[in-house]
Amino acid sequence: MLLVALVAGALVFAACGGSAAPTPDPTAAPDPTAAPAPDPTAAPAMMSLSDIDETTTGAELIASLSEGEADCLRAAIGDASYEAMQDLTLSESAMEFDTFPLQCLEPDNAIDLSLAMMSLQAGGLSDDSQACIKDVFAELGEDELGVPGETMSETDSLRFFITMQLCLTDEEAQAMSGPVPEEDAFLLPSQLRCVSEQTELENLFIVYQAFVDLESSTEPSTPSPEMMMAVAEIMAAQETCGIPTIIQGEGSTP
Repeated sequence: MLLVALVAGALVFAACGGSAAPTPDPTAAPDPTAAPAPDPTAAPAMMSLSDIDETTTGAELIASLSEGEADCLRAAIGDASYEAMQDLTLSESAMEFDTFPLQCLEPDNAIDLSLAMMSLQAGGLSDDSQACIKDVFAELGEDELGVPGETMSETDSLRFFITMQLCLTDEEAQAMSGPVPEEDAFLLPSQLRCVSEQTELENLFIVYQAFVDLESSTEPSTPSPEMMMAVAEIMAAQETCGIPTIIQGEGSTP
C-alpha cells in the first residue's frame, strides 16, 4: 500500500505541473552515507520469532532458508514429505515430521525455530524463559542440534531435558507436555528447583545411568558406592520437597 501511495503521489505531482528533477551531475562525489547495495548472494534470514504463529506454513519457512538448508531438508525428509510440508502449518508439520532435521539449519536458525515451536506449543513463553532456552541450545555442539534422543546418549538426553525444564515456569511446562497421566508425569520445574537446592542434580544423572547400564547388561552387578550415595541424596531431597516419586527404593527414575 505504501508503494501504491508513493506512485499515486508522484503521478499527481506530475499532473499538476511539478518541476522535473534536476539532471544529476556526473562529476559529483558519491554520498559516503548512502546505504550499500544489498548482496544478492546473501542467504535470507530466518523468519522473525514474532512472525511465526500457528498459521505459518512450511512454504513460508522454507522460503526463509538458504538454498543449502532447503536442499538438506528435502534430502533428509524425502521429496514426498517435503512437498506435503509446503501446505501444512508449522504445528501440523511438527506432528507429521516429529524428527525435523534441525541439523540442516544454520545453528542460529535451528535455535530460533526450536524456540518458536516451543513457544507455540506452550501458548507463549516469557522473555526470561526464552533467554534461558537460547543459552541451553547455545551450549550444544552443532552435531547435537538434531533431535536430542537421536544425537545424544540417554543420560545426556535426560540432562538436556532437565536443563531445559528448569528454564520454564510450571504453567509453561504443563502446557508443553499436555495432559499426562499422573503416574507418567515428570517433575515440574518448581519441583526440580527444590531438588537442586537439596542435592546436586548430577546425582539424578548418576542413578539414571546406573539403571541404563543395568538394563543393557546380561550379568548381575553390584551398585557402586557412588550410585548408592546418589540414591540416598535424591531420596532425602524427595522427602524434603514433598515429591511422591523420584526414586522409590529399587524402583527406577521417570
